[in-house]
Amino acid sequence: MKVIVVGINHAGTSAIRTMLAENPKLDVVAFDRNDNISFLGCGIALAVSGVVKDTTDLFYSNPEQLRSMGAKVHMKHEVLSVDHNRKVVVVCNLEKNSTFEESYDKLILATGAW
Repeated sequence: MKVIVVGINHAGTSAIRTMLAENPKLDVVAFDRNDNISFLGCGIALAVSGVVKDTTDLFYSNPEQLRSMGAKVHMKHEVLSVDHNRKVVVVCNLEKNSTFEESYDKLILATGAW
C-alpha cells in the first residue's frame, strides 16, 4: 500500500514514524514545501528567553531520520492539487520548477496551520 503524506511537521512526522514502526513495508511518500521539518514553533519564545540554548533543539526529527525508516521524503516540493477520484496529487518541485503526478492508495493531509 502506498501512503502519501502532505506536510511533514508535527502531525506528518508523527504519522510517518507511527506507520513505519507498525508496518515497515508500507510505501510512504512525503512532501513538504519547506527545507526543514518538525520545527517546534512554540519553542521560539523559549529560545529568545534563553531556556533553549541551541535552536537546533527546536527540531525533533529530520528528513534523514525518516528516510532511514523507509520513507521517501521530498523537501521543497509543494502539493498543488489532489484528485480524489483518480487518487493522484499534483506536485511542484520548487527547486526545478517542474510538476508531476504521484498516485496513492491512502492520503494524509498534515499541512498545519499555515
